[in-house]
Amino acid sequence: MSATRLLVLGVVKLGGPVHGYAVRQELQSWGADKWANAAPGSIYHALKKMTQDGLLDAVDESDAGRPERIKYTITKSGETEFFLILRNILWDEEATTSELSAAVAFLTQLPREEQITNFGNRVLKLEHQANLAESTRESLGHSNETPDYVQELFHYWIALMRAQADWSKALIKRMQTGSYDFVERSPNHGPSHE
Repeated sequence: MSATRLLVLGVVKLGGPVHGYAVRQELQSWGADKWANAAPGSIYHALKKMTQDGLLDAVDESDAGRPERIKYTITKSGETEFFLILRNILWDEEATTSELSAAVAFLTQLPREEQITNFGNRVLKLEHQANLAESTRESLGHSNETPDYVQELFHYWIALMRAQADWSKALIKRMQTGSYDFVERSPNHGPSHE
């Protein structure tokens, strides 16, 4: 999965037809160059690659003697890919921080109830992983061969998983009480994990 791929598809989906420069500006205004490593070069590369892959259509609006001016729109295949990536990230408790951040940027592109289910599932998986890590940490604590710093690594990983689960629970409550404007029905693109 790629945070940049999801971000570029999402910005073109929501704003298209759109110039590559506008995609870059939008993502920079979100700070995505910092939290998703969506640098200008990777954005332009993603636009070109996804056009080659048939996920985006590109229309050249250049005038003779002027620099290239290409506008991008998302294709049906691109929409399918967008929703597939979005759902897969939301259901993967091991998604990277940049991937999850990109998915949260498009939180409202899936129905509220589906997102409540997505994040509820995420909580269950994270809590399960944290409990397994806690058991492993405890069993390693009884070994004379395990260096002390390994315990700290497990404390760190467990704290991260529990913090993600707590944030997800708080987000679920916000969604349940009406925060955010979600799409009304589920897009028929990509597998639904409901």
